[in-house]
Amino acid sequence: MDAAMSDRTFARCGAQSRLVDEELRGTIPNFDAFHFLPVAGPWPQAVRPAEPDGFRLPPATRLKTLYYRPYPGRPTTERPLVWDTYSRQISTRSVDGAWRAAAPTTVPQFIGVCIHGRHDTCCGVRGGGFIRRVQQVVPEAPIYGVSHLGGDRFAPTAVLLPSGYLLGRLDDMSDEDLRALVEDGLLPIAHLRGRLGVTPAEAVAEIWYRERFDRRDPADLPAIRVVGPLVALAGAGDGHHQPAGTLPPRSVGMGPLGMESLLSGPAAGLAAPARKGSQGVAAATMATPARPEATPRYDVLVDDGIRRWRLELRREQRDDAAIQYTCTAALSKPVYHWEVDVTEETDSLLTADLVH
Repeated sequence: MDAAMSDRTFARCGAQSRLVDEELRGTIPNFDAFHFLPVAGPWPQAVRPAEPDGFRLPPATRLKTLYYRPYPGRPTTERPLVWDTYSRQISTRSVDGAWRAAAPTTVPQFIGVCIHGRHDTCCGVRGGGFIRRVQQVVPEAPIYGVSHLGGDRFAPTAVLLPSGYLLGRLDDMSDEDLRALVEDGLLPIAHLRGRLGVTPAEAVAEIWYRERFDRRDPADLPAIRVVGPLVALAGAGDGHHQPAGTLPPRSVGMGPLGMESLLSGPAAGLAAPARKGSQGVAAATMATPARPEATPRYDVLVDDGIRRWRLELRREQRDDAAIQYTCTAALSKPVYHWEVDVTEETDSLLTADLVH
């Protein structure tokens, strides 16, 4: 029996998510910039937001503050860092207060693994264990422990900078893929949650492309554009759909008590509470899911300069599972998956208006 399924961990969110095979793709938060502060542990349950002094960001920037530190160990010479989706560069604050951007590289300059155990047990247990393993396999890895990234049930989670990819369930990653990531910058496709700065639908389309053609280099990024959201008619069973006026929120929304949730709009209804008892995770997954919503559908163009694909993406609520999104959650919530259908394939029609 896997350690995640032992008697001591049966109620943990990560075990529940793995048991029902919840997918990773598209589970990206809605942030434009990260402000990393070197802070010795232990960290409080919540990190206090802090503006990066002297660093200029657009007024509407959605900024998330995180703590970071070597693991194991305490901050020594680390400095405050800022990364944003506009420049996709890591900027470090020097002793004189000036911010200096790091030169571009083809390999990760910063691998931040969530070890925030006071926020969620899965992150503390799985994140710390993963960092120790990386330090044995590739000692030169630029790896740090960071505070809450979101998606606790996908622990161990990490952010790769400067590329901006979020990863999950990294303890399942092979040593070969670890070395390829650190030494060559090649993405572990099976562990991708998405690229920060895009919508969940765009993230799913990119991962579809990478899976289909085994594109592991972050630079092999096709042009992706959501050209029209399609929303299923409520109650329609014949597959008819109609254009929607606006896209739903791109973010991983905030649920009760500030817990991160994949739900938005009508999907925010809660399932029945998880049942406690000897059945453990199985009992939690048997909770009745919330009433299915109208399935969000998206019309997406993917163009790599050679071929062009038109995709229909559908984010569907599964009717066979409901899980706790965090270890401390009192209620279970629905599980979702993405269906991707190719509706058209042609030669590339790449034009300047198609943007990443």
